[in-house]
Amino acid sequence: RLDSTFPARLFDSINENISSTSINDRLIGIQRKRELFMKFGIIKSEDTFIPRKFSNATLGKEYSTVLNLYISDALEKLSPYEELFEKINLFVNLLNEKMLAFKEIKISNEHGFYFQ
Repeated sequence: RLDSTFPARLFDSINENISSTSINDRLIGIQRKRELFMKFGIIKSEDTFIPRKFSNATLGKEYSTVLNLYISDALEKLSPYEELFEKINLFVNLLNEKMLAFKEIKISNEHGFYFQ
């Protein structure tokens, strides 16, 4: 749905004023979220995306509009994994800190839950 509505949403958001600071912060936030999800194998590892620092001078209005829409779409695509991540993270923290201080639980796509 996001891909098919992209052109219409892009034209609807042409007049929005988005700062380069906002775009930089949101890109870094997406990367951190992806790294957390990859840590537990919730999403597959991609080529490492290192957000580039943009300034208002280097980031034209057209680019900022497209990047802002990209960021919104990326966050929406990642949002279904939030609750699963929170539950797995809580589970891992509880086991690692309280119950099994002598072992550490690991989670991966290939091996599932295992202790190390």
